[in-house]
Amino acid sequence: TCRAVSSLPILLEISASLIKEKGYFLPLKSNIEKELKLSSKILLKLGLKYIKTIEYYLPIDDAYRTIPVFNKISKTCTNYPRNYNLIVKTYKKI
Repeated sequence: TCRAVSSLPILLEISASLIKEKGYFLPLKSNIEKELKLSSKILLKLGLKYIKTIEYYLPIDDAYRTIPVFNKISKTCTNYPRNYNLIVKTYKKI
């Protein structure tokens, strides 16, 4: 799952160039409201568009999960993804 990997803005930046145009990116996350707001600033540069969030309940864990749905609408800008250390430094306050 993406929950343990990194915050949403970082996931989007390192993954966007790997997604085909008209493809989708659906990272499994828990609470994403704050991360989604921070991600909105970079979506166009990454060629992504936020579509919706799917929420569901996991009774076995007694927890909720969310899946934000992103669509690849255009090619990612050539200067993305940036160096990983720079990406992390940009979003380290999340």
